[in-house]
Amino acid sequence: MSRLSIATAVFASAALAGCSGPTQSVCTLELRRAFFIHIADSVTNAYAAVGAHVTAQHGGIIDSVVVQSSQLGDSTAVPLGDTPGTYALTITKPGYRDWKRTNIDVGSSSCGQAETQIFTAFLQRL
Repeated sequence: MSRLSIATAVFASAALAGCSGPTQSVCTLELRRAFFIHIADSVTNAYAAVGAHVTAQHGGIIDSVVVQSSQLGDSTAVPLGDTPGTYALTITKPGYRDWKRTNIDVGSSSCGQAETQIFTAFLQRL
């Protein structure tokens, strides 16, 4: 066997060995949301996000949004960026009781980004 054939075989073996090892995650600069919330009427289960005021508090940081349209179908993303930690959420909407949740833990991915929490908030009519 020639030196070139041996070198090629060694290189190919090393390359193939790398393919069978554990996969590594790739971190991106993508902004991840801490919450993705389906806001629904508790009686009809109909989409009820438009006009809802959603507030999230994490430590001393308070962020809020008033849902203006149903651009995301029947759900809304709360624009909190990618901050892991413990949150309190409040959703208010005229004609409905306030919806509140506290101690919502948002974990951190291997890249340090928030692990998005997905859930449904059923609003109860007054």
